[in-house]
Amino acid sequence: MESERRGLVETVQKLQQKEETLNTEKFDLEMEVDQQSGKLSDAEHKYQILMKDYEYAKDREAVLMGDRYKIKDLCVDFSNIQYSIRAYILYYTRDTS
Repeated sequence: MESERRGLVETVQKLQQKEETLNTEKFDLEMEVDQQSGKLSDAEHKYQILMKDYEYAKDREAVLMGDRYKIKDLCVDFSNIQYSIRAYILYYTRDTS
């Protein structure tokens, strides 16, 4: 009977040690999950900032391209006006004699 009691006490102690070990592992894993979750949140935040920067840059590029085409059109218009003025001057300053 005494040996059975000792056996049960040893079994209970082993189970308590296992429970303590499992609780420690569980705590360590929870801490690791929290750390990884924090890293994920930081990465998601950085991603959102980068996406906003990308969208801004894309919009800015579209505006600049539009400005570029407007400037090109203005240059063509200016060139045409210069040509028209030269033609006008040549026409009215020609020697008609």
